[in-house]
Amino acid sequence: MKAPLLLFVSLLMAPSLAWPQHATGADPSPTPSVSAPAVDVSRDTLDSYAGRYRIGPGFVLSVWREGEALKVQASGQMPQVLVAESESVFRVAGSQEKVVFGFDASGAPSYLDFHSGSRHTRALRE
Repeated sequence: MKAPLLLFVSLLMAPSLAWPQHATGADPSPTPSVSAPAVDVSRDTLDSYAGRYRIGPGFVLSVWREGEALKVQASGQMPQVLVAESESVFRVAGSQEKVVFGFDASGAPSYLDFHSGSRHTRALRE
């Protein structure tokens, strides 16, 4: 079973920032299939989100486009598929966790907010 992205973000808030061994092992479950996104987002827009978003020292969310899908991977985690709910709001496939991209004054993506329940964490683009 995949460790949820929330586990990664929750650990950032822990004083020791220790990473559980079960979260770093090989993923025995297959990669989730990518069906058509709920909202059609252009490849150019998806490509504009690609990059590294830093939550804290040594903790980065990597975002990239793979085919028609946007993916995210937290340090020490397996990649997760993001499903578009709008041009800038994505849901982590198979969960209620969301990634919302934010923009600077010029309109370029400059951060992402990770939402899981009542927890919200901002990651700044490197």
